[in-house]
Amino acid sequence: WRSHRVPRNGLNAAFNETAHVIVAEPRETLIRISIVDYDNKELAYETASLGTLRNGYRCVHLRSLLGTRIERCFLFVKVAAESTDNLWMPTKELYRQLQL
Repeated sequence: WRSHRVPRNGLNAAFNETAHVIVAEPRETLIRISIVDYDNKELAYETASLGTLRNGYRCVHLRSLLGTRIERCFLFVKVAAESTDNLWMPTKELYRQLQL
């Protein structure tokens, strides 16, 4: 998933978009948040396990491409996670397909 570009949105950027994801194993699923410039060059990122993110508003501390945290560089996000039953196929069929 990628958000749309917002021109002239440098300092205190606001994207106002929602990303929906469906995962089978939240603790084993990683989410990577990247900030890229207009040339698609990555400027900063953070990676986290979906299973460790708590619901509510969070400040994600961004890292440089070398992996060190950037001082005073945060992304303010709202996390809203919920569980739902598998609506597309029976659970046994899902387990069968996941066992390669």
